[in-house]
Amino acid sequence: MSIDSFKAWMQESTMDEKETVVAAADTSLPLLYQLASGHRKASADLASRVARGIALVGKKKRKTPLPVVLRGDLCETCSKCEYYKGDCK
Repeated sequence: MSIDSFKAWMQESTMDEKETVVAAADTSLPLLYQLASGHRKASADLASRVARGIALVGKKKRKTPLPVVLRGDLCETCSKCEYYKGDCK
């Protein structure tokens, strides 16, 4: 598990991109900042929703691509799962 890719994503993304993830993940902007700072840890469900929101943002054209963030980067449980390691990446 490496939260570094999520931290980089948070630093490089615009406020509109963050808001898109917030809406897609049904969460809040302060929670994203708490995840990036390490003050909170994501559940498997939240990690999945945030990763899907980030993937949605990643499909849009952008001058500089944003870092790829997978659910295993956000959730320690997901990073250890045999399914995540094999098929879900």
